[in-house]
Order: sequence, then C-alpha cells, then structure tokens
Amino acid sequence: MLLRQEGGEEGHAVECCPSVLDMIEPEGGKNLDDIYVELYSDGENRQRFYERSCREDVTNKPCRFLDRKLYNQSRCVQKYSYTYALVRDTTVSGHSGTVTRHHHERGNFMSKDWKMDYIRE
Repeated sequence: MLLRQEGGEEGHAVECCPSVLDMIEPEGGKNLDDIYVELYSDGENRQRFYERSCREDVTNKPCRFLDRKLYNQSRCVQKYSYTYALVRDTTVSGHSGTVTRHHHERGNFMSKDWKMDYIRE
C-alpha cells in the first residue's frame, strides 16, 4: 500500500528514509573549521543553494522496508555536505583563512574581507 501511495501507479522509486529538496537563501553557515561565516549579499543579489534534508516525520526513526530483525537497529539520520560560497568570517577581522586540508586554497576575494570557502548551511 505504501509503495503504491508514494511511488504512484508508475512504480517510481520510494526512499527508505524520505527526504525533501528545498532552495534556500541562508544568511550564513558554518565552514569546515566549524566557524560561523556570513554569506555575501548586496540586498538585490543573494546566494542560493539546494538543500536536501530528512523529512521531519522520519528523522531519527527506523528506516523503512528493512527486515524485521534489522528494523529497530536502523535510523534515518541527516547527512550534510559542504558547498563553495562567497563568505566573510564574522569572528576575526582580516583573517586570511588559509588551511591546507581544504581541497581549494581559501584566499582573498574582491577585498580582504570576502573570500571563497566551503560552508554547511
């Protein structure tokens, strides 16, 4: 019944842990160093990102369609990914932010305050 309800008559795939996809325009996010950074915005132009997140009614609940023996040992958990964005560090003025473990070297962009960095929204 659930497979038909969610997958439709065409039999589309049904997720064990359903998620939702939203377009967001956050004001900031945390970088790889777990520091909150402000995202560039000039009033008219804002950075937009697509965010996939667990559906609220399944977060931390057992995954669906598993064998009964494994059902209570499973959990739907939120996973995060990082996106490259134009940001400003809100904690340290003039901080260059170069960290070698990052895939791209984080350097200055446009001015000493704005730079490209990875963020988790």
